[in-house]
Amino acid sequence: MKTTMASAALLLVLALALASAPLTAEAKKKKAAAAAATGESAETKKMQDSFCATLCEDRKGMDLVVCKESCELSQRSNLVLYGRIQCKGKCTEQKGITAPAMKVCEEQCDKDYVVKAAEVTAACNKTCAKEKNKALSETCRKRCTPPAS
Repeated sequence: MKTTMASAALLLVLALALASAPLTAEAKKKKAAAAAATGESAETKKMQDSFCATLCEDRKGMDLVVCKESCELSQRSNLVLYGRIQCKGKCTEQKGITAPAMKVCEEQCDKDYVVKAAEVTAACNKTCAKEKNKALSETCRKRCTPPAS
């Protein structure tokens, strides 16, 4: 029961974050335009506003690169998982769908998820291999690898 509640809460937070993404993107565009008017480069402002840049701001050199890449991959992993959930939700929303058609639809969602998750996992493994400390490398992999289907 606790796992279900925690999963539901996590999905709600993720859904809210994704729902606010267009608004956040629009605000960032306006902020970048204002920064350009004041002489700051849009790229510098974008890096400052980035969640991953903020998360990794105390890191230097290769450690900074690995931190940012694994953070971005972690976000991609969450989006891939959310896409799977959203896909299956669309299957259930179809009016008059039969049980066999529902199963086919959900299986297609699972297949798409496996492909996208494999892409993120491959990128994650490549990024985390840059980490010299074995324990940190494993932590990196756990953070950015999508859950198994």
